[in-house]
Amino acid sequence: MADIPNPGASRPPSLEPDMARARMTAVMAHNVVIKLKEMGLPDRLDDDLARLSTDLADLWNAQQQLASRVEGFLRSGDGWEAAADCLVDLKAVLAHVGWHLSSVNRPITRIAQFAYAQADEDDERADPPARTEQVSE
Repeated sequence: MADIPNPGASRPPSLEPDMARARMTAVMAHNVVIKLKEMGLPDRLDDDLARLSTDLADLWNAQQQLASRVEGFLRSGDGWEAAADCLVDLKAVLAHVGWHLSSVNRPITRIAQFAYAQADEDDERADPPARTEQVSE
């Protein structure tokens, strides 16, 4: 039987997909969806929820990558090429963060507005306006 080629076999370890990190990012996105759906987020906000959950999970992951890259930069040797490589890696992470920061703005605003409206409705139900009784003369 012929060997099945493994396209990742020749990749350096730094280019291998990090499946554990990808799973954790997916779980984080899923947790955002579950939390808001269990709170009663309506289906009409599903497109915003999809973008919000993806962006928040990717930002969560990117902050971990950013910390790791900064630490790697600080541990890199005294050579300029190693410093340049680390800085380029940092720039890529920051560009990724920037994209998600821009992307998340609309859905986070819309869902926050919905949440505040719900909170106002909850407050009104909990504290109905006091009745003013008219006194007959």
